[in-house]
Amino acid sequence: MKKSLLALVVGSALSLFAAESVPGRVTADRLNLRFAPELKSPVAGRVAKDAALQIFSVKGQWVEVSAPETLKVYVSEAYVANGKTIAAIKMHGDKAANSPCLGVLPAGSEVKLIDDRGYGWVRIAPPANIRLYAAKMYVEFDAALLAKPETEKTAAPAAPATPATTPATPATAPAASVVPVAPAAPAAPAAENPAETKTVGTTVAIPAPKEDVK
Repeated sequence: MKKSLLALVVGSALSLFAAESVPGRVTADRLNLRFAPELKSPVAGRVAKDAALQIFSVKGQWVEVSAPETLKVYVSEAYVANGKTIAAIKMHGDKAANSPCLGVLPAGSEVKLIDDRGYGWVRIAPPANIRLYAAKMYVEFDAALLAKPETEKTAAPAAPATPATTPATPATAPAASVVPVAPAAPAAPAAENPAETKTVGTTVAIPAPKEDVK
């Protein structure tokens, strides 16, 4: 029972790990691998047609890949002993300190040495954590198999839901905001209008002239 449970846990972990990247194949005759997903970024290396790449994410028109085994990586030979780094050292694409940096190896990292020494530098196999970028249109792969496509990672968070109803406005304003209004003065009794003319059986009232108010 314990063995079956352990196998299930290990199998699940392996499937999750595999989902983090998918295999790809280069379709161009020679494909540049760059340090950043943009054309102005320096070229870290090149791969030939049908070369296998491991793809981790999609960023616009670029794919993020791990460094292939053919990529040249150099470190200072003075900081490597017994197959390990004795200090944190930079990885370069050439035997020169001013060449593009591929990243930093922490002290104590295990390295696989390749017989290509010179000028105080030694070549090592590309570590698994080096990430480079290739033009998406020249790589054949199944993007649907990626665990978390870059478009989902960078999607903007959804706006909070708007409440269905708005609190009702109080029917009356607070007492402090009520301005008392003086009661209207009682209307003065209508005065008899002396200007009347009488016709046969009918009395016609002649209105008084209106007051000119400005």
